[in-house]
Amino acid sequence: MLAKPGKKAVPLAVGLVCALLIALLTAGRLTLAQAGTGSPPALHFDAYEPQKAVYHVTSGGGWFGREHTHLLTVLRNHMNAVGPGFLDVRVVMQGDGVDLMIAARKDAKLAEAIDRLIADGATFVVCYNTLVQRRIDPARDMHRVSREEIVGAGVAEVTQLVAKGYVYLRI
Repeated sequence: MLAKPGKKAVPLAVGLVCALLIALLTAGRLTLAQAGTGSPPALHFDAYEPQKAVYHVTSGGGWFGREHTHLLTVLRNHMNAVGPGFLDVRVVMQGDGVDLMIAARKDAKLAEAIDRLIADGATFVVCYNTLVQRRIDPARDMHRVSREEIVGAGVAEVTQLVAKGYVYLRI
């Protein structure tokens, strides 16, 4: 019979986990790298074909801006995987999605990540309807949004890009 919850249950659980790890290691079914003491093996992947993608951003940053960070990380990984000059990517922000550029106005790390993506060829645009509805002045309230980065309607922009062959992504 297992120990009742309390002081005896924790050492018992730790002991069972350790015994399982030792059994797997000695049976050769688990390597030390897989057990968390090493790094994954180096792998080679074939090059990707050129791609066109539209990231449709409609939600805010979540707790501590984690959703913004996640989006920018996924976008950076996508650009790195396909390679410089082989990814035509558009980020269309509408509704709460425009919060990314509002947050970047005050967050230097976020602004720097966006600026690097733009320097590498990403295009960020915001929905005019959202700006009007939320009474946002891009020059005052947002990071790096000029007239050229404003589209009439976010949904119409996404639809037009998909019609032109862009793959729709929503992270």
